[in-house]
Amino acid sequence: RLNLCEAGTVNKAVGLPACLELASKRPRWSDKIGAYVLTFGGRVTMPSVKNFQLVATGDPAEEVVLQFGKIGNDEFTMDVRWPLSPLQGFERERQ
Repeated sequence: RLNLCEAGTVNKAVGLPACLELASKRPRWSDKIGAYVLTFGGRVTMPSVKNFQLVATGDPAEEVVLQFGKIGNDEFTMDVRWPLSPLQGFERERQ
């Protein structure tokens, strides 16, 4: 889980809370291949334990806001969308 907070701010125009908590999207079972899978819309082309997608917790639609995956030997792709910025996509969780 990743918690993105901006002290005391709320984006009332779009109804976002001051904090946005992200979690890994749960894969779904595929009877066709007999394994758990995530759908990357053709953007990720190779299986890897490093492949993941993040969604906002509490979002019933589970819209992916960040996805990371393998596309070749030692090559990876990352897609990020609003409400995250590209800079936030590369930020590491602080402890």
